[in-house]
Amino acid sequence: MQFAKLFIDYLNKPLEGKLKNLCPLSFILMTVLSISVKAQEDFTLILLPDTQYESRWYSVAFNSQTQWIVDNKSTQNIVFVTHVGDIVDRANNNSEYTNADAAMDKLDAGNVDYSVGPGNHDMGDGSLYETYFGVARFAGKSLYAGNYGGNNYNNYSLFSASGMDFILINLQYHPTEEMLDWADGLLKANLNRRGIVESHEILKIDDTWFSEYIYLALRDNPNLFLMVCGHDWTLDDGAAYLAELGDDGHTIHIMLADYQGFDLLGNGGYLRILRFSPANDKIYATTYSPYIDKYITSYPDHMEMTYDMTFPFPVELTSFNAKAEGQNVILIWQTVTEVKNYGFEVERASSMTSPSQVWEKIGFVSGNGNSNSPKDYSFTDKNPSGGSKFIYRLKQIDNNGKFEYSNEVEIELVPNEFNLFQNYPNPFNPATNIKFALPKAAKVTLLVYNLLGEKVAALLNEDKEAGFYDVQFNASNFSTGVYIFRLTAGDFVQTKKMTLMK
Repeated sequence: MQFAKLFIDYLNKPLEGKLKNLCPLSFILMTVLSISVKAQEDFTLILLPDTQYESRWYSVAFNSQTQWIVDNKSTQNIVFVTHVGDIVDRANNNSEYTNADAAMDKLDAGNVDYSVGPGNHDMGDGSLYETYFGVARFAGKSLYAGNYGGNNYNNYSLFSASGMDFILINLQYHPTEEMLDWADGLLKANLNRRGIVESHEILKIDDTWFSEYIYLALRDNPNLFLMVCGHDWTLDDGAAYLAELGDDGHTIHIMLADYQGFDLLGNGGYLRILRFSPANDKIYATTYSPYIDKYITSYPDHMEMTYDMTFPFPVELTSFNAKAEGQNVILIWQTVTEVKNYGFEVERASSMTSPSQVWEKIGFVSGNGNSNSPKDYSFTDKNPSGGSKFIYRLKQIDNNGKFEYSNEVEIELVPNEFNLFQNYPNPFNPATNIKFALPKAAKVTLLVYNLLGEKVAALLNEDKEAGFYDVQFNASNFSTGVYIFRLTAGDFVQTKKMTLMK
């Protein structure tokens, strides 16, 4: 249960990370947003591989790609499209950009959200990239979130699907250190969003690195899960794939798609289709050409990737409160949505143990599994002892055993008067607990006597702060009978009887 600073009011929304700050009574997560999307619904992200030869010679293939996207927007639930670069073959050629512009205009007309990033063929002296695909083209689009510097070579978009939020960053061919710092900052500022980074040249066609430095600069971001590129190809191969690890051990999927070489054989127009299946925690990659109505079914053109679309964000906790009722502490919390929620272990620590807090499991409350409506929970900690201040936290556990901790809440129980409570259990064999209350700090002794008035055990002799305390008396070596226990705390003295029955 890593609880977000920003979350969507629906079933499968990701959350930013663990809240760590101690809160005296409660915490409340920030603004709730709502979207009307069916939870767990599959959705599709489309990659437009290098279209440079299509813009130059095969504009009909380019048009078939974007028209297919528009025609299948609803049936495929296409939520976003990004171009991996090399939109044109010659950066300063107006006719090529005109062809590319016409093809991409189909997405605008079809109300399909998309972004672009330049490849090496789109950049250079006299480039018309900014004229056709610059900031002005995207500035009015709702999902376009901004750019780096004075052009649109580096930009980013924000979109949502099936209750999940995404940030997709397009980086230019061979981004500089400053550009990577910008992208790194965006990922860190949007930890509640799942990160996708596109840059034209990352992998080689043989599954090795072209630009490993891009991955190395960004791999410390726990929300980065996908990197995509184009650029490298052969006449009969247009795909590569690597699965690398982030600094925290999570998988970052890195894939290459570039089928421009196939154009030379008249067999181009391929798209990389990524279907996200939240219910299965899978991303299914498919490669298809609407131009020739053909699939490439070999690996890695056709493959599946495992990606956990619920963890670490399965449960949205909106409040966690603690209140005192007599000698008890009542814990109350609420969730907005739950996915695969097995339940909550309730843990307690006494602030008296600081700075080395020892957490103790004191109970368990079952979760609601999957839910997209608010659920209320409560737990009563009866007669906690060990001082006056107690700290609580929740350990939320998924059905698959994964878990995360909530923030911590602290509460203080201060007795109104000195008191020695009846031992429990009573009668007992061989151990029992003796509880007492101190409204203020005092030197405390707790002694046990037999009926002859002889002291048989000294259970406590030390200074104590105000609070409730519990001391165990083990009478394994004592005979059956009635015993007297006496508490002395400053001027306060009280005695009670207990019965050992073996």
